[in-house]
Amino acid sequence: MLGAKDFGIDLGTNYIRIYMPGSAIITEPNIVLYHSGTQAIAAIGSRAEKLLSLDSEKYMQLFIKENGVLDYTTAKDTLAFIVRHYQPLSFLLHPDLLMAIPHGSSVIERKAIRDLCIQAGFNEKGLYFIDELLAAAIGAGQPVLDPVGSMVINIGGGNTQAGVFSLGGLVCSGSLHKGGRALSRQIMEYVRKQYGIMIDISTAERAKMRIGSLLPQDMEIDQVTLNGRNMQTGMPDAAVVTTEEMREAINPVVTEIVDCIYQVLEQTPPDLASDLIENGVLATGGAVQMHGLIELIEERTHLKINLAKHTSDAVIRGVQKVMQDPSAWNGVYSDLLQ
Repeated sequence: MLGAKDFGIDLGTNYIRIYMPGSAIITEPNIVLYHSGTQAIAAIGSRAEKLLSLDSEKYMQLFIKENGVLDYTTAKDTLAFIVRHYQPLSFLLHPDLLMAIPHGSSVIERKAIRDLCIQAGFNEKGLYFIDELLAAAIGAGQPVLDPVGSMVINIGGGNTQAGVFSLGGLVCSGSLHKGGRALSRQIMEYVRKQYGIMIDISTAERAKMRIGSLLPQDMEIDQVTLNGRNMQTGMPDAAVVTTEEMREAINPVVTEIVDCIYQVLEQTPPDLASDLIENGVLATGGAVQMHGLIELIEERTHLKINLAKHTSDAVIRGVQKVMQDPSAWNGVYSDLLQ
């Protein structure tokens, strides 16, 4: 299983991450460009960004995930592109694959993922899958195999996932198809309604990370100018938005995220809950770095929330660890789809 020419892949909402034994982890923006009017991919990742900036009319931009949900056709085409790019002889070799799949995926969804991986050129008998939440826990260094309770919160671009592990198993968990991108969309909607100005999601994302805070008086800079297009005139325009306004805009989604985490804690057995009180909870995912989110979760759960060392790429690091020593993790990843 999983030799030197094989792949570990995490198709995230914001980034595509790839690991091949003997190489460093490759991180590319989740941007997929098709040639306009065709079904052929022109480029992915940073190369796609460059082409789009040079001549956007020649290309159609798609994303592998939207609102945390996988687009199967785009995912299949992207995986096929990755195989051809990194292993040109794939039509002869058909590499094995360990892929992180969304937490809580149904049997039907997992079978669909299996089929698209085969169509993309991977070895049908060498497909292995690992739950994103479990991969994040392993990548962040949680003792998931030990006879103690450990909890991981993974808030990415499109999903919020939380789970309690013990003895290599998932004791209880919860997930929500909302994460950092949903917060950005809330900002876009607020600016549209309050100021009549359309901004793109990248503008909202930058503003969120620059002045967005869930804590009052937490930021040195308390306002930002957002450039966009006036909905009435169609002309370029701008709105000045404060931290307080941004907090108001994103509060509904933040409440859903915190509720998801709290509901998992309500399901946690008392003996494992005591372990969480003693050892705290580990947080991963790019969206957990938003100002004040960790403090808000601590206030609601009364638990210490520790930020993982490798916050943004814990999932692919978990995939990497399993590939480097599969026997040590035998049984915690799933090969049920073979």
